Amino acid sequence: MSPTEGPRTPRTPRIDVLLGPDDIAAALRHDVVAGLTATPKTLPPKWFYDDHGCDLFDQITRLPEYYPTEAERTILTTEAATIAEVSGADTIVELGSGTSDKTRTLLDAFWAAGQLRTFVPFEVNEA
Repeated sequence: MSPTEGPRTPRTPRIDVLLGPDDIAAALRHDVVAGLTATPKTLPPKWFYDDHGCDLFDQITRLPEYYPTEAERTILTTEAATIAEVSGADTIVELGSGTSDKTRTLLDAFWAAGQLRTFVPFEVNEA
């Protein structure tokens, strides 16, 4: 930010829901039929993540035994500013964003560097 620009203020976020209930029902129906007719039987894990499943997964990630979350958080806390600087990116796309808990560190670093324009979180559960 140059001295003449003044402080930057965040824009109001826009949330686009790209799949409606009919789309989701059709996709579930397709995956269930395909999975039950396959050998071995399968069901894509994306269907585990309704409100209850997302809450359960969030609780699991906070357990001491589940080390990936803390390892990721440590890396992001240590390296977020470097990631922002080296990447030069102005857009962050997060697949399976959930609560975006760890991502906030990265967003803050990109915002502090004056380069964050767009954050696109993709999540299977609308909640």
